[in-house]
Parts: sequence; structure tokens; C-alpha cells
Amino acid sequence: MKKLFVASGAALLLLTGCGQGQGEDGNKTHSQQEKVSQLSENQRLALAFYDNNSKDYMLSKNDVLTGFYTYKGQNGDEKRQINHLVLQKVGDVDNAPKGMKFYTVHPQTREAESVIGVSKTKLFIGSTQAQLQDYSQMLNNGKEIKVKDLYKKHKNHRAWPELTDKVKKAKKESNVEDADTGTTTMAHMRSQMYHQISEFEGKELSDKYLWDNVSFDDSDHWTVSYRNKDGEVLGTYTIKDNKIVKYDKNGKKVKSKKIKSEDR
Repeated sequence: MKKLFVASGAALLLLTGCGQGQGEDGNKTHSQQEKVSQLSENQRLALAFYDNNSKDYMLSKNDVLTGFYTYKGQNGDEKRQINHLVLQKVGDVDNAPKGMKFYTVHPQTREAESVIGVSKTKLFIGSTQAQLQDYSQMLNNGKEIKVKDLYKKHKNHRAWPELTDKVKKAKKESNVEDADTGTTTMAHMRSQMYHQISEFEGKELSDKYLWDNVSFDDSDHWTVSYRNKDGEVLGTYTIKDNKIVKYDKNGKKVKSKKIKSEDR
């Protein structure tokens, strides 16, 4: 009887432990589902660019963040720069998941139209050369993703809020024709800015970083950031009032230097 009592007690402890473990896991799952349900549409759209296959259909997150991308045309690959991201809302699609809205993404990375679909729980990324009509057909050249999967993987990525802001602005932008240009546009001035950073640091720009396109306020005021290979900002340089200033990833000033007239 004593042995039976001990064995029964051990089994009870084991079952109690399992129950507690399952309860904790269940609470975590419920908590994550609750957080996902509270995401704004812009946050969910931004997550679509994080998918590993996004580059097969549209711009990737690093393309949008840096302002450079590769256009895959009939004559081969062409490096281009993004003037502004555009998301244009289109009509309903037959047989699509409940509540899913669709947007075309510009600039396009190929001759086919880039498309994002977004609902509370699902995302669609794909491309098409035909009018958007039936969701099942769109899946032949696209992919459906669960929002919770991308959220779980990228919720702490430091560039997510930045990308969300770009998506917010993209939904208000309507100028598709000027969404991009070739990299030769402003190339000389951009090269000068990168050269000034090299002079400032006393060394060549490292290719272990991603370098953003230069943002020009005017010929005397510009900004450029550099990122890790995952697209997170590590630092920023600006020129203003004849001075180049370096900031860290948190916007704290690191150092500055007066620009010599011959460097301009």
C-alpha cells in the first residue's frame, strides 16, 4: 500500500506539473494572439515586407529602408532608386480571406504587378500580369502568410516602426509614375556625400553595412544612415551649416567636424 501511495503521489505531481506547463504555454499563446489582434493595418502591411519570399514578388524590407532595389527586366537586372513608396488600394477579390484588402505596390520589381493583401490574421504577397479577380488563381504566383508568424519573428526588429511609417505615407501617395528613377540620377552629388563621410571617418565606407540613399533637403543640407545587414539603423550622418555630424542609432550625437571649403 505504501508503494502504491508513493507511486500515486508521484504520478499526481507529474500530472500537475504538465498541467501547469500547458497552462503557461496557453497563456503565452493567448497573449500573443491578443497583441497580434491589436496591430494596426499599417503595422501588418509593414510585416509583409519581412517575409523571406517578398523579393520574389515585390520590394523587400531592405529595399524600402535603404531606397535602392534591383529591377528584373527582360534585358537583365538594373539597379534603381526609390523616390517614394506607393501602395494603391484596389477592389475586392473573389474567394479572398474574410476582410482582406488588397494594395498594389510601387515601384514594381519586374513587369508583373506587385500585390499585398492584408486582413486581421493573414497576409498575401504576390505578383500578377492580369486583373485581380480570383484569390485561388493569385495563389499560383503568390503566398499566404499568417500575421502571427511574422509578428513572432520580427516584433523586436528596430526598423519595424520606421517601415510602418513608410507604409502609412505610401497609402497617401498617388504618384506612381515617379515612384523610382535610375541610380544615375543625382549620382554625382550622392558620390560626393559618401566621399565626405569617408573623409570625416578617415577611411573608406565599409561594405559590411547597408548604406541608405542620400536624403537631400537642399544642396547644403543632407542626411544618410547606415544599417546592419538586417536593415536596422546603426548611425546617421548629416550636413548642416557647413558641419558634418554623426549620430548613433539612438540619435545621440557622437562627433562633428567643420567642413573645409575644398571638401565641398
